[in-house]
Formats: sequence, structure tokens, C-alpha cells
Amino acid sequence: MLQSPESFVCRDAADCTWERGSPRLEDDQLLAHTQNWLNAMPRGAWPVRLKRDVPRIANELSRLRDESTALDAYFEKLEFSPRTQGRAFLQ
Repeated sequence: MLQSPESFVCRDAADCTWERGSPRLEDDQLLAHTQNWLNAMPRGAWPVRLKRDVPRIANELSRLRDESTALDAYFEKLEFSPRTQGRAFLQ
């Protein structure tokens, strides 16, 4: 029998508070390594809304881009966080 995503999330969510951390520099602006990562992409593939609306997430994606396990975990955290429900950038 397959497990539902909810049971997986509930089990792993026990260690998460799902609260916003303290503000950091990279929360509101793109860091140099993120801009370099974006500049290496073809212009038509730029995630324009991502860098404009949530630079914090763009910076984290750039940082984790070569670490597939950590990147998968970050995507799961974003997908299943109750803080992201109903946010337009995920729809």
C-alpha cells in the first residue's frame, strides 16, 4: 500500500517549526553567486518572477544547485510548508 504524502509530511514535520527565521541580507536581494547563476542561463529561461518576488528562494536554489539531495529536501520543504499555501508564485 502506498503512503499518502500527508503521512510522509506529518512524520517529517515533527522536527520542523515552519516558522520564518530571522531576516538575513539574502532575504531581500540577490547575492552575487545567484546573479552569476542567472547570467549563465539562456535569457528566455530566466525565472524573472522568482528573482523579483522571492530573492531568498532564488539565493537558496543557487546555493544548492549542485547538491541534489539537499535541493530535493529544500523543494519538499517549500512544497509542504503550511506557510506557502495559496501563494501565487507556487501556482
